[in-house]
Amino acid sequence: MERKILFSIMLSSFLTPFSSSALTLSLPSIGAELSAGPDILAWILSAYLVTSALCLLPMGKAADIYGKRRIYLLGLAGFTATNIIGALASSISALIVMRALQGFFASMLFATGMAILTLVVPKEHRGFALGANVSVVYLGLATGPFLGGFLNYYLGWRSIFVLITALTALAWGLARRYLTQEWITGSGHPMLPLRLFRTNREFRLSNLTAMVSYSATFAVSFLLSLYLQNVLGLSSREAGFLLLLQPAVMAALSPACGHLSDKLPARLLVSLGMGLIAAALLGLAAIVNFVDFANFAVFLAPTSLVMHTTAVLLPLIAVLGAGIALFNAPNNNAIMSCVGPADYSLATATLSAVRLLGQFASTASSPRPSSSPSCSPSPGPPPPPTTSASASPSPSPPSPSSPPSASGRRWHGRKTLPNRLLELLQLLERFHIVTGGVYVRQKYSPVSDSQSGVRNSESSTGCVEV
Repeated sequence: MERKILFSIMLSSFLTPFSSSALTLSLPSIGAELSAGPDILAWILSAYLVTSALCLLPMGKAADIYGKRRIYLLGLAGFTATNIIGALASSISALIVMRALQGFFASMLFATGMAILTLVVPKEHRGFALGANVSVVYLGLATGPFLGGFLNYYLGWRSIFVLITALTALAWGLARRYLTQEWITGSGHPMLPLRLFRTNREFRLSNLTAMVSYSATFAVSFLLSLYLQNVLGLSSREAGFLLLLQPAVMAALSPACGHLSDKLPARLLVSLGMGLIAAALLGLAAIVNFVDFANFAVFLAPTSLVMHTTAVLLPLIAVLGAGIALFNAPNNNAIMSCVGPADYSLATATLSAVRLLGQFASTASSPRPSSSPSCSPSPGPPPPPTTSASASPSPSPPSPSSPPSASGRRWHGRKTLPNRLLELLQLLERFHIVTGGVYVRQKYSPVSDSQSGVRNSESSTGCVEV
């Protein structure tokens, strides 16, 4: 019976992130059918995240008052109903309202799933169960774009909601049949458990380190996608396959790491995981901050440059995934083990809220693609030069020692990680990276754009607003 309950909760934990990641590649198709622009389509994802984050703590408190089983089953039933509405939606407004309601019901699952696992699974196997639950969350994030894109391409975007409806109904049926016990702890505690932060040092520090971990790692995939596509020139498909390595490693190692937390002190595993995360981030930062990297790269063929750089990136991405898996599962086990059964729902809701806060902080601190007209590709040929200096067919690149121009947005004084990435991109452009030949220094063998086949700047670079 424990395995069937574990399967039901793991299935719901898989579907909540899958419902967002699977829709990402379907947004253009949704916009074309429902006549919605990019700004409106963004609310399909944002409405879900905002409502789920706002309702986490209230639903955790409601689970203590009305029962964890009741709130969990209500969340599954509501999640199923909203997916049926999404499959039948005929307007963008109805779809956004449905996604907001879906976030509300998803918060019920976030606030109760881990608490029920902690209550049902014996303490000696709790770490493994929590690790398995973490692994399916990563699996949902990793497989969402692939399965969602596949369904959207062959069956249309509505088929994504149909699949989620069927799987959620299965999870509801298993929970209703095998989850027979109810847990009601009363309403004697406030909705926000400040006393746990004041009196429980392990709870306080574990949540703090969780927020630091999510803040440091959540936006890494976004920054790496910029680096792989804008600097190395990989396609979005190739970059996507490389970035799948991180969630795949996390999904594979999380159950084992959770099982280790049942046998070893969680603080050792959490410290080791955070150390691996720090080492991987330092390695990734070293790649984009290596100023002499371009001087070394000009002597290599383009395929060799991509191959050598990928050979360095892949181990770092794998180490990052291993560090996150080694951190999250033991840290979750430590949080749930340091509170009493009366606080399981509030502890689960607090951990979910901390996770979302860290993800928001990581996303807010990352560079965003600029939507200014200067960053969009020009539909026609460039305007004729107006000065004699600009009439040269091969204008000299700006000197690294010269100050940035007032109008330029790609040279910045602050040596932050994204600015270093853009400086590396500028250096690579200065050496005329040829898409089909070799890297040639300008001052030794100048080659015109028409002879070398250099890609237009609109297709080989991206404008990033920092």
